[in-house]
Amino acid sequence: MQVCLRLFQNDESGNLMHLLKAEFIMVSRDPLDGTKKVRVHGLTALTPDEADTINRTKEHFRKMGDSANRQLTSEEFRLIHDMYSELVGRSMVHDVAVLSKSEMWMHKTNLSVTEICFPEYQNMYGKIFGGFLMRKALELAHTNAKLYCKGRVAIRSMDQIEFQKPVEIGHVLHFDSMVTYTEGKYIQVKVAATISDQHKLPELAKLNNPTLGEEARVNTNVFNFTMESVENPSVLRVVPKHYVHTTSYLEGRRLLNNTLKRIV
Repeated sequence: MQVCLRLFQNDESGNLMHLLKAEFIMVSRDPLDGTKKVRVHGLTALTPDEADTINRTKEHFRKMGDSANRQLTSEEFRLIHDMYSELVGRSMVHDVAVLSKSEMWMHKTNLSVTEICFPEYQNMYGKIFGGFLMRKALELAHTNAKLYCKGRVAIRSMDQIEFQKPVEIGHVLHFDSMVTYTEGKYIQVKVAATISDQHKLPELAKLNNPTLGEEARVNTNVFNFTMESVENPSVLRVVPKHYVHTTSYLEGRRLLNNTLKRIV
């Protein structure tokens, strides 16, 4: 089920100001067995406005489940081609990309933090509370954006938060953030949360895997934030250097464009 929340506050004149809108997609669970789903009751519209709200929510669900919406378009392929043609065209050496003073490689924007999950952050099912994960991801994204633009930033949007796997008490929790797209004074930041899988460590140790720490991680959450640079009107342009970063770059571009449509 989708739950919509709106936050209003009175201004100095007593008029209501719309400050925040949040949409949550919830999955019901059996209170006696948190691994089982429970069917929820359907909704019946009594007014045209309610019917319109239900129809828009159904369309939202359909788009989220359609994998075609995540595939790259021909316009996005041309965008990446033109970008690298410009970067390589600056160099006197064949196939060497050169950045200008107003650009930065995406992989150099990485900022990480590691936490140990204590019982004080658990929910009613004995897992780590999702609000704690969101707060830690937001703090890291805010810090990364502040370092990137070298000034004060304000959060403008929080999009596409995915809870892929529950986090248990005692897990070593890693948050890795990266600036994925920039436009003008706006910065798109992606934060990925992973846990160290203790069960895989003995197996990888036997193989003498040099990337033991990274290989023994399991993805749990993905967070996307849109930040606005308050003091610097024009921030550095972030540029992907590797293919996997190109995908994140285009995803960040989509999210930022959607955010700008809502807040402008």
